[in-house]
Amino acid sequence: MKPILTLIFAAIFAAPLAIFPQGHTPANNARLTGTITDRDARLPLAYATIGILNKPVGTVADSLGRFELVVDKQYPDDTLQVTLVGYYPIQSTLHELMRANGPLTISLVKKVIALNEVVVTNRFRHTVVVGRQSSGGFLTASIVPKGDKAPIIGAESGLKVHIDHYPALLENASFYVSRNNFKHVKFRLNIYSLKHNVPDTLLFNREILVTLDNNKTGWASIDLSPYNLVLHNDCAVTLQWVDYNKDMVAAPLILIPVSPSFSHVNYYRAAGQDKWKSIKGNASFYVTLED
Repeated sequence: MKPILTLIFAAIFAAPLAIFPQGHTPANNARLTGTITDRDARLPLAYATIGILNKPVGTVADSLGRFELVVDKQYPDDTLQVTLVGYYPIQSTLHELMRANGPLTISLVKKVIALNEVVVTNRFRHTVVVGRQSSGGFLTASIVPKGDKAPIIGAESGLKVHIDHYPALLENASFYVSRNNFKHVKFRLNIYSLKHNVPDTLLFNREILVTLDNNKTGWASIDLSPYNLVLHNDCAVTLQWVDYNKDMVAAPLILIPVSPSFSHVNYYRAAGQDKWKSIKGNASFYVTLED
């Protein structure tokens, strides 16, 4: 059992991300700065995920669409990808971006999808809970990367949702926080299709945010009933760290209880465009569905 206890979310909880003091960039690195905007409306987009594809290097744009990211100039062919719920992803090589003179403006194109009207009726009668409802246990893990310095935000973790019968209506998502040293921290709830049993494509075009203020601990619940999110297959439901009070002095820490498990699958990645990893474990995070 010990390997499971040691490895649960290990990569995301202790992942050392490259971060440097404001204004200081080592010689072999380049600092990319800029704004993410809507191509048509020409307005800033909050909380877009920016990062090097398949590497633990990334960040999240702030509430005004602004971002700053340090990248390694030795790998000019690496691909930077920008994603946001409801928009098409965009990619560019670091070589192309580093040629720009001054701050970047990266414009995303909004998805226009003709959706069939969702009529929620009493066909959804059976309540199903997936995940861990217990807040107990002597094991805890941080759902933001640990470290002495504030890490680059964008880390993401969550659980696999599997039920016996589809379609199913997502009603609620809840997670338990046993310790929190943030005055203000914000997460985005993401829902992905699965490919080769890891998260692949965002399923819905609605941004779902949850905020914890004043060092809140205990259960945090996200009401999903207004969104009419109907699942037709297994998926992944994750929490992504997107914002926090930048004036905090202590190293960031949000602890969630964890128990070992051979039957539950959890996913994590240290940055928003990093490769997904999966492990067996059971954090205090669950979703409620109606099938």
